[in-house]
Amino acid sequence: MLNQLSRVISMFLILVVGLTITGYFVLAQDESLDTYVVFNHVDMSNPRTSGIYTVNVNGSNGPLQLTNDQLETSNHTFVHSPDNNSIYYTGQMSGVIHAYLDGSDPVVMSQPNTRSGRGRYVISPNGQNVVLRGSTFTAGSMNILITTSSDTGAGTIIYEGSGILENFEVTPDSNYVIFQDSDGHGGYNLFQIPIMGGEALQLNPRLAAGGSVVGFVLSPTGEEVVYVADQNFDDVFEFFAVSIQGGEAIPLSSGIDLGNRYIPKRFQITPDGQHVIFNGNLEGRRHLFSVPISGGEAVQLSEGIPARVTRFHITSDSQRVVFVGNQGDLYSASVIGGDTILLAEVNDIEGFSIAPDNSRVLYMIPLPGYSHAINIVDINGGEPIQLTPDNLRPLSDSLPYSEEKRWAQPIAVISPDSRFLVFAAEDQNNIPGVYSVSLNGGDVVQLNDRPGSRDFNVFVTITADSQYAIYILDQEFARVSDIYSVPIQGGDVVRLTTDEIVSTGSNATAIALVPQGNTWIPLICNDTALPYC
Repeated sequence: MLNQLSRVISMFLILVVGLTITGYFVLAQDESLDTYVVFNHVDMSNPRTSGIYTVNVNGSNGPLQLTNDQLETSNHTFVHSPDNNSIYYTGQMSGVIHAYLDGSDPVVMSQPNTRSGRGRYVISPNGQNVVLRGSTFTAGSMNILITTSSDTGAGTIIYEGSGILENFEVTPDSNYVIFQDSDGHGGYNLFQIPIMGGEALQLNPRLAAGGSVVGFVLSPTGEEVVYVADQNFDDVFEFFAVSIQGGEAIPLSSGIDLGNRYIPKRFQITPDGQHVIFNGNLEGRRHLFSVPISGGEAVQLSEGIPARVTRFHITSDSQRVVFVGNQGDLYSASVIGGDTILLAEVNDIEGFSIAPDNSRVLYMIPLPGYSHAINIVDINGGEPIQLTPDNLRPLSDSLPYSEEKRWAQPIAVISPDSRFLVFAAEDQNNIPGVYSVSLNGGDVVQLNDRPGSRDFNVFVTITADSQYAIYILDQEFARVSDIYSVPIQGGDVVRLTTDEIVSTGSNATAIALVPQGNTWIPLICNDTALPYC
């Protein structure tokens, strides 16, 4: 049955290949809609080791251990292959390991004549190669890039420099690696190199004395890179767009104050690759701007809003931007400007998320007594609806995953068909549970059939076909994490883990989806380098 996973559907676009998912399990789905769960088991007596298993969503055909006992994991992280029929994880002593979901022998990614390059690695979108950092034995920093074959593990050093940052990317066509390397004087330049090696091409021009490229984002189309640098004057930061083939760097933010070297990281490219959305300072306040990636005049999206703009998200159809002002009010605006709408005037929004069909926005607000509520409003404005009842307190713990990709603990998720919200909440006795409610409002259904322990952390997600909620709770043994599957509108609960895997002192860890079927709500933001904080 597991070899059917070779016919899995493509992953949801936002979960870019190469994202390391910390402590999460993933779901893979084939054409017959058989869903498999890949999860991570952690031995709490030795947290540096764990096992990775797979099991069918209805509890059959598993669990099957994918990791090799001789190739133990060094942390509780793994990433999926583009075709979803295998995973990659980091071994304690062996570096990156490629393991197949049918249980075939794993492949160790070779790192020739280098120190271990454990850390972030990127899988090429075509699944043929893995790119990772390493260091020569004489270097004091990660100074080389290595391309390895996914099938054989054979590795080749494709670049040797001074100090490569870990935010390197592979272009969507799998032909190039985009990366930053140290100039040896405290700054960084931006480069492109063919994935199998060749001559590296510097993409930014010569920088001003003391200047540096402080961040970049690769366009979803793979044709351009947008980077931030104090290119013309030291400590005067601007956005620039440049072709990955090199050429003129086009200024995008001329005349707009971007602030210090950390503020410029607050920018995103629309999914269609046509516009750049960014924060900039105007008259002492941070506002939101949009500019064509091809250059031109930036348009202020937050015009007329006196408060400082903080968090923002772009709809998947690239038509609108939803953002929060400093007072906590929620707004929606066209990416080309001229159509800014007040969605919710509540003065204290803690987090928000756009429904997959881009029609509505969910947001969390505080209630008296350390409680919270999740509301929903049409993206074009209207009367908000409170989805969660006052006698339930949606959990507000959230840990943003602070790589350049956006991630958070999934404790309130929207179904891919934009019909349901599944959320973790505590009742009035602080007992956690998992609940489902229609996005149109109405009765809330409790999905877990037995209570968990007081104050226990709960994690939830939804399968890509919107049929099942998958959650972690300690409803079998107190303080021991188990994974469960249940129909999204309620029904029989199936335990996916077993006593042999999850025993006293060990746990299944948190959850995610591949393909990503759900949308998360970032509830607490404390990383000011991320756009939604």
